[in-house]
Amino acid sequence: MAKSFTKKEKTLAGKLLVDVALRRAEVWLRDEFEQIRNNTKHPVIAPNPNNKDKNSWIIGRFNLDRLNENKWHVYNGDRIDCIFYNKKAAILYAILTQQQQYNSADTIAKIDQQVAKHKEELTFFSNRMLNKKTSSFNLDLYEIRYIDSKIKYTHAREELEKTLNHAKYIKVWEQLL
Repeated sequence: MAKSFTKKEKTLAGKLLVDVALRRAEVWLRDEFEQIRNNTKHPVIAPNPNNKDKNSWIIGRFNLDRLNENKWHVYNGDRIDCIFYNKKAAILYAILTQQQQYNSADTIAKIDQQVAKHKEELTFFSNRMLNKKTSSFNLDLYEIRYIDSKIKYTHAREELEKTLNHAKYIKVWEQLL
């Protein structure tokens, strides 16, 4: 004769069955997301579900985290680890790297670093010029260096904008939508 189960045993068995089904669904969902995420032709851009910070994104196989107002950290495990000073540049770098357009991606990273360097120089020399204890010779020197850095900064920023706008013509943004 068959043994009958009590109500508690039926409820426990039902909960276990639901838990197993949910775990399988989660594993399947993660596997499917990883396949979509690692697609080289059309990388996915989505908020990072593991990070509760609103400024963390997944761009294909890369992660993009905001460090402060003008610093973005792009990383892929331990292989690629870059700091960008422009969010568009960081996103485009991750997309182009995933699409294996390494020369374009490296150009964007290089120009972004130049813009950041010249901006830091502007800040440094402007702070030095504001110091009241600076001698007149040093003040003239800082002013010349400030003007030189400003010219270089303007040129580098324009070059970065041109490069980022070039993405329209290679249709990177349209491929993602």
